[in-house]
Amino acid sequence: QGHFVYWHQYFSTNWGFGVSVPGPDDPISFQIGAAIVAFAVLGVLMVWRTAGPLRWEIAFFVAGALSAAFVASTWAAPLWEVPIVGGLLQTAQFPWRWLVIVVICVAPVAGLLGHRAIMVEQERLSLPLLAAVTVLILASYPYLRVEIREAAEGPVSLAALMRFQQSSDEMTGSTAWVKEIPTWSPMADYYISQEIAGENVEPIDTKLDYSIFDYETFGASSVAHSSVSEEIYYFNGESTPQAVVFNHFYYPGWNAYLLDGEHGRRVTPVPIVPEATGTLGRMTVAVPPGEGYLLLVYEDTLPRTAGGIISITTLAILAGGALFAVLYRRRTQR
Repeated sequence: QGHFVYWHQYFSTNWGFGVSVPGPDDPISFQIGAAIVAFAVLGVLMVWRTAGPLRWEIAFFVAGALSAAFVASTWAAPLWEVPIVGGLLQTAQFPWRWLVIVVICVAPVAGLLGHRAIMVEQERLSLPLLAAVTVLILASYPYLRVEIREAAEGPVSLAALMRFQQSSDEMTGSTAWVKEIPTWSPMADYYISQEIAGENVEPIDTKLDYSIFDYETFGASSVAHSSVSEEIYYFNGESTPQAVVFNHFYYPGWNAYLLDGEHGRRVTPVPIVPEATGTLGRMTVAVPPGEGYLLLVYEDTLPRTAGGIISITTLAILAGGALFAVLYRRRTQR
């Protein structure tokens, strides 16, 4: 609720980088950019009368930019609570992520200043075009300043990586189920302690949380591990299902299956539930009484599969259209 964009932030002169925080004093820059907005307004005003059929495209991009800016703003907060509309808006997780649409829509409209109806002199670099380019560069000047630091020699250890991520606020990648963004972790402590002891810092090779087991009535161990999967053996001596916890944020695409043996065939899908206790939203899977093998694996979801099909189909249509245009042009020139 606190991550809506305030209207003054759209035109703020402050440039920054950091972790998004609730409220109007966010260190992240959310401005659309005064220069590109001015270019867009001037472009529309100067081209509209002579645009002809192009007006529909201009209107589409202007409406898209205004709509996306609105749903990201504090004024649209009630819309995010409406069942159907809110569900669509919340796919972005944070309101300010809709600003991507604003940028995509404003960019072609701002480019109207280069339209032939305005830039009459197109054979060489004209003074108006040079002025427009200069304004764009100066408007982005804070992003052009380069800060050079001497690089430290030698390989970067896992312990050093943990310290760097903490000092640079990079331990912040999380999902909607995370109630409190972590700033440190037992894994980082483990790496640091190995380094202090002068030992080789070995990476963690399992996602399984071993601290929840008593090993008398309930226990589990990792059988196979990779960045996108984990196979475990479990023993549940209780008469009811028990939850196995994995030290990994839940994210759509993770699935769990009971196997018919070690590295065996998938038999039964098992629901994955973000942990009800704690603040990290880790994945939990309830395993049935008895013993067996469980596979946790990251797979494609229906939207990702559909997106891939749409992308491939679009590329095929564009390639076919380009080929047709070339062949048609050659045929008409004969």
